[in-house]
Amino acid sequence: MRNQASEEPKPRGRSVFWLSLATGVIGLGVIGGALAVRNAFGHMVPMTQQQRAAFDRSLASVRDHLSSPEVARFSTPGEGETWASDLGNRVFISRGTVVAPNGAGLMVRQEWQVAYDAAASRVLYLRVGDERSGDINAAVAAAKVPAGQRL
Repeated sequence: MRNQASEEPKPRGRSVFWLSLATGVIGLGVIGGALAVRNAFGHMVPMTQQQRAAFDRSLASVRDHLSSPEVARFSTPGEGETWASDLGNRVFISRGTVVAPNGAGLMVRQEWQVAYDAAASRVLYLRVGDERSGDINAAVAAAKVPAGQRL
């Protein structure tokens, strides 16, 4: 009979790594490999193709607005308050954060929000930090969002 007290315990690092890797791969398969967003209940759901296209166009609009987009770091869908939603009439609103240099060259985290009209292929509203262009009311009117619904 072996003396169990003298046996060295097996290192668990590798098995934990492989288990977490397998769980991550399974998790990607459940979502279908697509980027996911949080729905109103906080659950992760896959983005539709239209949401993804609107989100990508919104991101491009924010990049165009930045003075140094090549060093900017953007949040991804499903990460915190980053999402894209169809307001109706093919008007999408996307929101996220970006860490980019300000006028003094310091890296600053800013929130951004874009309302994009996919039918007309145009940005209705853009906000990066405190800077705004366009009219959020025009986006609401284009989407025919009921009064009182928060964007």
